[in-house]
Amino acid sequence: MKRIISILLILLLLVACVPTPEQAFVVNKGDGALETLIDETTPVPSYEGSQATLKEQLGVPKSVQEDFTTQVYGGTLDVSVDAEVIVPEVKTVPVFSAAIGWDAMKDRTEIVHALLGDEVSRVDSARAAVLGAEADIAHCTDRLAELDAGIRHSEVLSPEEERESVQNNLSAYWQRLRMYRDKAGEPTPWDGSFIPYDSDYGTVFLYSEPYLLSFLEQDVFRIVTFYDLTADAPYIGLGQGSIAENAEAVDAALSFFSKLTDLTADVYALDTSWQGTAILLTPIRADVPCLPLVYDNGDDTGYDAVHGQAYVRHFNPESIELGVKDGRVVYLNWESPLYITGTENENVVLKPFSEIMEIFRSHIRTAYYLNYDERTGEEAHAQICITSIRFSYARVDRKNSDRFYLLPVWDFCGYDQYVDWSDDPAINAELNAQMKPLGWRSTFLTINAIDGSIIDRNLGY
Repeated sequence: MKRIISILLILLLLVACVPTPEQAFVVNKGDGALETLIDETTPVPSYEGSQATLKEQLGVPKSVQEDFTTQVYGGTLDVSVDAEVIVPEVKTVPVFSAAIGWDAMKDRTEIVHALLGDEVSRVDSARAAVLGAEADIAHCTDRLAELDAGIRHSEVLSPEEERESVQNNLSAYWQRLRMYRDKAGEPTPWDGSFIPYDSDYGTVFLYSEPYLLSFLEQDVFRIVTFYDLTADAPYIGLGQGSIAENAEAVDAALSFFSKLTDLTADVYALDTSWQGTAILLTPIRADVPCLPLVYDNGDDTGYDAVHGQAYVRHFNPESIELGVKDGRVVYLNWESPLYITGTENENVVLKPFSEIMEIFRSHIRTAYYLNYDERTGEEAHAQICITSIRFSYARVDRKNSDRFYLLPVWDFCGYDQYVDWSDDPAINAELNAQMKPLGWRSTFLTINAIDGSIIDRNLGY
């Protein structure tokens, strides 16, 4: 429930398009060249009837180990690659056209009754905020009672700091409750409509105690969210949990997800805590995963460090997160659900893996940048560690369209390591220890497997 206020207050940020920056690392500029390549590319004769797997066709090794140093904007970057190369067991790779929308799901009316039952009420955004605040107040009150009994959940905070943190949260929830209580309308029987109230930020809120279900729709944005208000839901963090050791939670998550869609999904990351099990799913299309990755370029995504200009509006990548507690799903957030609208090419020709590695070596220097050392004015020094190289689909903008391509890409995933963030080596070591477990979350470079162009997963081109 901690995220419910973000849904209520979400604003659609549209920024004016300005020229692509002079040092832009984005090669696919929407000029039609990619569309032409996709239309004209057909399988080469050696592919036809071949029993070779994709890994064999492209000459993909099991792993890659290499180190090099390069100059990037703002300083020096050491690149260390010790990576498993992860490729699905397929022989052909299609290119799809896709769109964001409710067509990715089953009939929404059926979903509502499957999750909420037959007696469903419609509530406005203020009532949804009140329900969320009341639930969070109850959770904090329970936490304080646990602390009084000597039951702690934080391994980082002292008992006093943990209590202070809970009390601060409790105060914030009471403030939220007072803010919305007088504005909240009473629940009314749901008439089957998915048209938002004018005051609800494009979101339809449906309620059946103790469950709250919402559908957000703004421009091409789509988000479906489900809460069990009785649970303090777990959220994904370091993603270091064991899938095998949490089989019951995984089964519950996949079963719940199947109520929303016929789409196949696998577990990409998992976390366990006292709140339960948080699970991040990756949808599978044509036996190829659509990874929930975000781009890590050392600074704010969508921002040109050289010229200080935002040059594209932001579309979040597709993300499917669930929280499971005591064998039942207590939280779901599916953002930017994608569905296939057509097949552009049934078996596109891809660049050999050796060429992909050459592109990585030459382009990582333009895709990553550093801030100059504020203490000395000198150039900064950092290291990235590539721990996995993954083949998957990425959503890419289509020229003059609200539709997208699902293109095969290579992602170079890993984590940052700070060399001289602080004069104190102990501080640098502590920061680096915190970054290391996050290698699965982001990609430092996404390379179009068809033409070798560079794609920013966050910006979508």
